[in-house]
Amino acid sequence: MVEYRLALPQEEADILDFINYVFSQAHKPHNFKTLLPKVYAHEGFYRYHYVAVDNGRIRGVVAVLPVEMPLGDETLKIGYVGSVSVHPYDRGAGHMKKLMNMMLDDAQQKYDLLVLGGRRQRYQYFGFERGGTKLNFTVTDINVQHAMKEVPDDRLNLRLIEKNDDPVLGDLHALCAAQVMNCVRDRAQFLDIMHNWQGSLYALEENGETAGYIYAKGGNAVAEMGLRDESRVSEAIKTYLAATGEKSVSVRVDPLNRIRANYLKSFSEKWDMTDNEMLHVISWQRVLQALLNVKTDFVPLMDGCFVFAVENAGCYAIEVKDHRAMVCETQEEPQAQFTATKAVEFFFSPYTSLMVTSPQLKSWLPVPFGMSSPDEF
Repeated sequence: MVEYRLALPQEEADILDFINYVFSQAHKPHNFKTLLPKVYAHEGFYRYHYVAVDNGRIRGVVAVLPVEMPLGDETLKIGYVGSVSVHPYDRGAGHMKKLMNMMLDDAQQKYDLLVLGGRRQRYQYFGFERGGTKLNFTVTDINVQHAMKEVPDDRLNLRLIEKNDDPVLGDLHALCAAQVMNCVRDRAQFLDIMHNWQGSLYALEENGETAGYIYAKGGNAVAEMGLRDESRVSEAIKTYLAATGEKSVSVRVDPLNRIRANYLKSFSEKWDMTDNEMLHVISWQRVLQALLNVKTDFVPLMDGCFVFAVENAGCYAIEVKDHRAMVCETQEEPQAQFTATKAVEFFFSPYTSLMVTSPQLKSWLPVPFGMSSPDEF
């Protein structure tokens, strides 16, 4: 008889062995203790996991990592779903479906929003859809040679941070917290968080003072950056390329950070805009209210009202007046009706903003959302 339940403390080592085995079989060798040290290098991670257990042996796992994203006066409670795995011999037994549905039932009382990375059609069955926006700029050594030849390359120093007692970590932690959409990062586990998915944390220093930081993945991807002075983004990237010896680097930018994006656009080889993660909205009122409030701090929104309904989740009105947004439940007749996945696509996908013809909605959409790599699971 298969049990579907939350994991027990004594199952912690078995969970780690199980996910290492399943992901290593399906992909390349995995060691989650080093891939996700913020979770699997510390005791107590069992409490994030739902398990399918048959005669004392784990046959499937679904995990949810709780994180909080401060957004002005609001804080969104987010559950990041990960470690979804089924033993190769049990494929088709229904373990994933039962565990996902169990997790979704529990999440209704715990989270405003669920996020995951995974195959689109697989998770659409559970109400997830691709959403969020990310900009990527590619900077090459040719750009450095020509478009950045006047940029100083001898003022900043790039230093890899490897020890928890490094005195600069306090400064870097504060700079991370100042970014618009970063989640709360525990100071005691900060370096583990910044080593997420084999990431590297670098300090940018000038004359012994902290000028910023870079979080890089695989050398040629800057997935997050914090700077005390945004006008020095070209200097920071030039310093990074020179210090690491990389020939090119992809730099990810939050679309709301228009200053950084405009600097990068002026010298980068190319850029692209894509959607971000798979999203499942639980509290439409809280999520849209918090994120539209953030957008109004950066972009003027056109006044107007839009009433919409989400299947099995209620009817809501968004009203923008004097560039401030208010989202509330309503009994009004909806102007549009969505399934859960179509609603995510409509509000969060950058594709929608290209398709809608209403000037009002064009100024509102997409609703800004993105999670940085250190906050992922």
